[in-house]
Amino acid sequence: LHTRYAFEHVLGDRWDGIFFLTLERQISTWVGLAALILMVPLALSSSDWAVRKLGIWWKRLHSSVFLVLVLAALHTAYMGVHYGLNPPRATTLILLLSLGAILLARAFKNRTLKETFEHENSASGFKKDI
Repeated sequence: LHTRYAFEHVLGDRWDGIFFLTLERQISTWVGLAALILMVPLALSSSDWAVRKLGIWWKRLHSSVFLVLVLAALHTAYMGVHYGLNPPRATTLILLLSLGAILLARAFKNRTLKETFEHENSASGFKKDI
């Protein structure tokens, strides 16, 4: 809905309407479009069947969600400034710092789980690579 609304009301249902936007908004539009395009394979492969068929490739494919999140945050910061702070760069900074905090928390959680698994199994002599 968001993309359709923007295409109709901001660009006048014409792709060449992008070139009438400011350079910053043009870049933001392309960044948002890139995020949308990258989300398509994620949406199409978000079923139990796709998980089984893709195997390890499913996890690798879906790890691209972090790139999509960065692109969407940048797009939102520059196009959705009426929801954010002024100047828009402050919004970008807050969104990217939030993303960084999420990624660090995820990395720390994975590291802690791996260390716990290795510690619990080292006493039993059981070794398994994670």
